[in-house]
Amino acid sequence: MIIYSIEELTAATGHEKNGLLLVDKPTGCSSFDLIRHLRKRLNMRKMGHAGTLDPQASGLMIVAFGSSTKNLEQLLGLPKSYRAEIFLGIQTDTGDKEGKILKQKKIWPVNIQKKEIIEMIESYVGTHELSVPMYSAIKVEGHPLYWYARKGISAPSIPTKVMHVYKSELLDQFEYKDGYIIRIEWSVSSGTYIRSLVEDIGTKLNIPAMLWNLRRTSVGEYRLHDPKIYTPKEIQTSITSKDITLLA
Repeated sequence: MIIYSIEELTAATGHEKNGLLLVDKPTGCSSFDLIRHLRKRLNMRKMGHAGTLDPQASGLMIVAFGSSTKNLEQLLGLPKSYRAEIFLGIQTDTGDKEGKILKQKKIWPVNIQKKEIIEMIESYVGTHELSVPMYSAIKVEGHPLYWYARKGISAPSIPTKVMHVYKSELLDQFEYKDGYIIRIEWSVSSGTYIRSLVEDIGTKLNIPAMLWNLRRTSVGEYRLHDPKIYTPKEIQTSITSKDITLLA
């Protein structure tokens, strides 16, 4: 499949509009917001993406258009890489900093065993069966889990999912406010919930934990540093100059 730049797509017409666009999604918008923006800018209707990113996550999204949308299922199954920041000291109902605080604990640096954290993070390479996050679209008895969570109802059960971690590397760790942040690079199988890995880390350390920042850096062979990437700066320029709304 051909990878286009946004400039090439803007200039292309008719039957030429089949292929892929690599996008560096900014934080603050949903994956669907981004697709809606591109449909309006490029005057295309047949378009889809190969893997959702939460609104507060950033990074690589693969957008397929025209006849290339037939390959979306194949693209969805590709492994993915992320850079994640985990905040130790707070646990929320959503598993990230957007949620309601459930547990909070001041972290004293003297109580953090840096070597223990390095060894634990490296030990994540392998296969894990973990509970999916409560704020996820996995259905239980006809309703997505987030439906139960938003209504304050206990779900009949919390499904587990097998997740494969191919790479788990600690990049940095440091004090932050009343907590502690660990920065990790993960390469995982398609469908892996990063928030599930984060919650599991908190459980193993016996410390409240939540996802602080998440950036997707690759999907299969596709990379965030591709020279044809549609950057957040270009997206913002397009919104400003063409009066195209990105957020609903």
